[in-house]
Amino acid sequence: MDQDVEKRIYLVAGEASGDMYAADVAEALRAAQSGTALRGMGGDAMEAAGVELVEHIRNASFMGFLEVLKNLGKIRRTLRTVKADILAFQPDRVLTVDYPGFNLRIAAWCNEKNIPVDHYISPQVWAWKKRRIPKIAELFNRLYVILPFEREVYAAHVQQGRFEVEFVGHPLLDRIPEPDMAAASEATAASEAGTSNWQASQGLDKRPILALLPGSRLQEISRLLPVLACAAAQFPNHQAVIAGAPGRSRSDYPTSLPVLFDQTPALFHHAQAAWITSGTATLEAALHGLPHIIVYKTSRTTYAIARRLARVPFIGLANLILGRAAVPERIQSRCTAEQLTDDMRTLIEGGAAAEKQRFEFSALRSKLGGPGAAQRVAAGLLQ
Repeated sequence: MDQDVEKRIYLVAGEASGDMYAADVAEALRAAQSGTALRGMGGDAMEAAGVELVEHIRNASFMGFLEVLKNLGKIRRTLRTVKADILAFQPDRVLTVDYPGFNLRIAAWCNEKNIPVDHYISPQVWAWKKRRIPKIAELFNRLYVILPFEREVYAAHVQQGRFEVEFVGHPLLDRIPEPDMAAASEATAASEAGTSNWQASQGLDKRPILALLPGSRLQEISRLLPVLACAAAQFPNHQAVIAGAPGRSRSDYPTSLPVLFDQTPALFHHAQAAWITSGTATLEAALHGLPHIIVYKTSRTTYAIARRLARVPFIGLANLILGRAAVPERIQSRCTAEQLTDDMRTLIEGGAAAEKQRFEFSALRSKLGGPGAAQRVAAGLLQ
């Protein structure tokens, strides 16, 4: 083992948002101890942050019960590769990030090998699979949670001294400055007037923008993009622009609509409104102050199972945190081009619905803790 290395940390992320958050932790680790060696499974963001990748998330990101079953062979091969690499790397600690189906297996194996393992971003046990709570308490040394109500979920196990749970705040707070709601309204007016230099720089015309986020997985894109594109076609005085997901390519979006990669924050700033697939992007849009509609569509089997297991009234993170339906949710049979068209007309015509959403979004930050989530996770890993 290299004697000049202060710590050896292995990070495991399996999808785009986890890759982004793990990259923030990697940068915080390097800032705290420049000699930290970082290796793991992740995506482009982790690699750019100095993590030596053994597996890329493009080979492991599958969503839904049927999709996972179809790709079990590939998932098992990835598990074997990561386990062998952890043994070869001999880390001081493993940090698994989100992606619970895969990472709980990694954590169980780490326990067998007496390798300390922490986890960042709790599985959504408060929504379903509460039976996982004792297992999580048993597998991890420390759990870093990002939603204000999550620590209470594990309170009984913390009190028993089984493991530690720390609320570190939401990592998006470090990436998204608090929007000036008056400025957001001015930006919308400027977009409507065709005065955005950013639009010209991206090859867009002067019409106001409707942002389309059909998800980050191919299964989501194939189901949602046709519906969103059909709804967007009902607004000829606007231009529909797709936010390309990290790890995806232009060929993943079979449409003539423009697709912008690495421009999502700017798109959120300049768009008048958006349709966004349920997930982290909806919370990101809310923190940007962007009025939007939450959409989701999966296979009938996956939806039937999820509906039976779910124990929450909403799927949107902003709605869950606020405890009310601040953002419309259009799921499965309600996710139609006709419904989404009606919702968007309500949102962009007159302005009252959009202003109401912005008012709701202003309450989110106070509930999500302060900035510095990655630094708190890094400090825990280096203890």
